[in-house]
Amino acid sequence: MSPIRALVLILAISSLAFAAGGEWKRIDTGTMAWLRAISFANERVGWIGGSAGTLLKTEDGGKTWARQKSPTADNIRDIVFKGDVGWLLCERDVFGQGGESPTYILKTDDGGETWGRAEVAAGRERMLRFVTGPDGTPRFAVGEMGTMLYAAPGPETAFARVRLASRAMLTAGQMLDERRGLLVGGAGTIMATEDGAETWDAVPGTGPANMQNISSGYRGQNGQGTPTRLNALFFLDQERGWAAGNNGTLLQTRNGGKSWSRQESGVEVMLLDILFLDEKTGFAAGDDGTMISTEDGGQTWKKDATGTRHRLERLAVSADAGLVIGFGGTVLHRPLPR
Repeated sequence: MSPIRALVLILAISSLAFAAGGEWKRIDTGTMAWLRAISFANERVGWIGGSAGTLLKTEDGGKTWARQKSPTADNIRDIVFKGDVGWLLCERDVFGQGGESPTYILKTDDGGETWGRAEVAAGRERMLRFVTGPDGTPRFAVGEMGTMLYAAPGPETAFARVRLASRAMLTAGQMLDERRGLLVGGAGTIMATEDGAETWDAVPGTGPANMQNISSGYRGQNGQGTPTRLNALFFLDQERGWAAGNNGTLLQTRNGGKSWSRQESGVEVMLLDILFLDEKTGFAAGDDGTMISTEDGGQTWKKDATGTRHRLERLAVSADAGLVIGFGGTVLHRPLPR
């Protein structure tokens, strides 16, 4: 069974229980760091990364978290684990980087006991997020000015720098299979590949000239609408996907990203992540402690109580719970009923 199908099966089994699983409750993490990324190595073991090299680990599906010895004092922007193998996307302090590249990548092969530096081509653009392949390992890192760090094939981990046609900031992406994938980002950017990331093209009907047709956009002081930045992308399978962005923007596709339609979120804040458990049950999180949920595939969304006003950055699901992390050491946990 492929990793994508296995994940879909786990989420589908959990979805009905999760929808009735009670309220979001905060877990004491012992830190006030800005938590930016979360990844589960398996159903029980998970990792969180954040500001100033903050690294947390759970071995009980997210009920408790313990501070780990970190291999860096810099910000951890993203984290991916698959079994004992893990990657940290790190960002140097803007005032202390000197002539060095702002982004570097660390890798462990032994469950975080030791870490080594992956080879990364030098450049000035900051990378924001990993994009994983169908096997769950990082295929690229994406970031500023349409720049991608492309993981070269081979036994040694090395990332080459590639500039795409779009000059917009790239914020998230997902490979649907070995050849098809999508990226989202600033100015309503949605780009797609059908040749294994050799080439990327803008999806027709999206981008700066067309995003107003599917997203309300933000009207600044001059009254002019500007295309919404998309911050997150999630595909339940190879056809059904959602994107979330600024100003409460939610978009849906039912044809693998070839076309997109808008869903009414009922909020106007910046949405930073989105996750669906099955075709009906989904969640999106963002600024001001905002969490919204749907039980009908996004036709209607309601606002969930979170008990916080901190920015919520990333969503995840373990064997026992749904989790969301964010600013101020925030980890919210919503258990699945047994």
